[in-house]
Amino acid sequence: SLAGTNKDEAINLADQTLSQWQEKNKVLAIFITHERLEEIDELFSVIPVDLRQEGDENFLMDISKLYSKFEYLNETELPSVRNIL
Repeated sequence: SLAGTNKDEAINLADQTLSQWQEKNKVLAIFITHERLEEIDELFSVIPVDLRQEGDENFLMDISKLYSKFEYLNETELPSVRNIL
């Protein structure tokens, strides 16, 4: 469970990560379908909220979903023989 200073630091990092994502998203939107990016946007937006609320269950679940979305993007958007043929 996140508590005290660790929780404050996690919230701060989540807010920073959200800001960085919003900047990178502007460029990614040129190359990647908006639907996929919107799903990631939503998850990035709720993570700081998850951290501010009591309990870590939603935070852990949303982080896991976010990780899966990035893995999927990596598999489907990078040029490779598998996703071209």
